[in-house]
Amino acid sequence: MKEETYNKLLIRLAILAPLLLIALSKWQYSLNDWYIPLNKDTKSYFSENLAQDVRILPDLRQGHDVTLFFISDTNCPCTRAALNILRTAIDQTSRKDLHLIVVDINDQIAQSSAWMRVLQQIPATPTLLVIEGHRLVYGGPVNSGSMCSANILKILGLSVLQSTPQKPVINWLQAGCYCPLKRTISKTLST
Repeated sequence: MKEETYNKLLIRLAILAPLLLIALSKWQYSLNDWYIPLNKDTKSYFSENLAQDVRILPDLRQGHDVTLFFISDTNCPCTRAALNILRTAIDQTSRKDLHLIVVDINDQIAQSSAWMRVLQQIPATPTLLVIEGHRLVYGGPVNSGSMCSANILKILGLSVLQSTPQKPVINWLQAGCYCPLKRTISKTLST
């Protein structure tokens, strides 16, 4: 009798397993999105003014230190994982001049005119802005990959610091776990 029950259970699992895999892959795919949707005009994001706009942010560190602005939305399911990955990468780097500032788009600080100008140019959260001194070095997603589980060594914003580019590296062609920002900002601006 036990063997018959065991066989029925195996048959049910064999039937359900592919269905569960399909459901799981559809759920995972629903969390993956392009940082800037491919059907959108990319020129409306990360304008040339961004490099100037970040210079007047109130939290910018003076001197030659590197300020990392992690721009997030607490309502975005991708935020916590991306922040944990970024903090781990910062802890593992040999640089000691990195200063992480977390800015939630729903916080009071994000309502200032300086931050509103910056947020209007950002397509999604979580976003990383890397400023060395007063110069924008990187703007774009923190990482890419399914559910923000990319390897911590592949955080482009930190990798860019090793090469000191002449112009800011603006990264918009990534797929991963992101939450569109334009709708949220337009609601905030209209109120």
